[in-house]
Amino acid sequence: MSKKKTTDRTLQAYLKPNHLCPEHGKYYAKVRTHKTMSISDICHQAITRGGTQMKPAAMEYAVREFLAEMTYQLTNGMAVNLEHMHISPSVKGTFKSPNDTFDSARHSLEYNFQEGPELRRAISRTKVVVQGKKENLSGIQTLTDQASGTADKLLTPKHIAIIRGRNIKIVGDEREAGINLIDIESGECFRVPPTDIGCNQAQKVTFIVPDLPQGKYTLELHTLHTGGGRVSEKPIIHAYNHEALTVGE
Repeated sequence: MSKKKTTDRTLQAYLKPNHLCPEHGKYYAKVRTHKTMSISDICHQAITRGGTQMKPAAMEYAVREFLAEMTYQLTNGMAVNLEHMHISPSVKGTFKSPNDTFDSARHSLEYNFQEGPELRRAISRTKVVVQGKKENLSGIQTLTDQASGTADKLLTPKHIAIIRGRNIKIVGDEREAGINLIDIESGECFRVPPTDIGCNQAQKVTFIVPDLPQGKYTLELHTLHTGGGRVSEKPIIHAYNHEALTVGE
C-alpha cells in the first residue's frame, strides 16, 4: 500500500493586468509553476516523498504501459474515466451536408479533459497564496540535487545540482559573478569554481557541489545578467529563499 499524505498543498500565484475585460476586475491570477515534470520526474518524486513503495523504473514502466493502452482505446472511440479526470474524443468543425465527410482542412479530432472527483477533492485541500502584482520575478525558484533526486532539501558533494529560475544566467568575471554556498551556522562561504559550472542559461544553471562539510547551507547566485540582453553595472544577488539545504545527514 502506498503512503497517502493528507497535508494541505500550496499553490503560488501572481497578478497580471486584465486588458481584455477590465470592467470585471483590473487583474487576473496566473499560477506560478516551478517546472514541468515528466513521467520519470513524477515517479521518482513519488518514491522520494514516500508516496509509493514501488521502484521508480517499475512505476514508470507501468504508467507508460497504461497510457499507451489508454491512447489506443481513446483513438477507438472510447471515453476514459480515471477518477482524477475524464477524457473523451470529439470532432471540431462544421459539415456542409449529411453526406459531407471528414476533411482535415476543415475538421479536427480533439480530446476533452474534465476534472474528476479525486482531483476535485485535492483542490479542496489546496491553498492558493497570491503574491501580489507580477513585477520582476527574476531569481531562484528551485534547486534540485541530482544524486538524490530531491528538490530544495539536500546537497550531495561532488555531484551535480540544478538551479532553475528566471534571469539567473551567470554573467560577469569571477570577481563579481558566480555561486556561493554559505554555512548557515558558521557563516563560512564556499565558492563554486567557474570550471565546475556547466549549463549556464537564463532559466537553468548547473554546477558541481563542492566537497562541503556536514551542515546546513544556503546559496547565493551573483550575476550581471538582467534579461533582455542587458547587463547590470553592479552585481545582482539572487538569494535562495527556501529551507536550508542539508549536507551529510
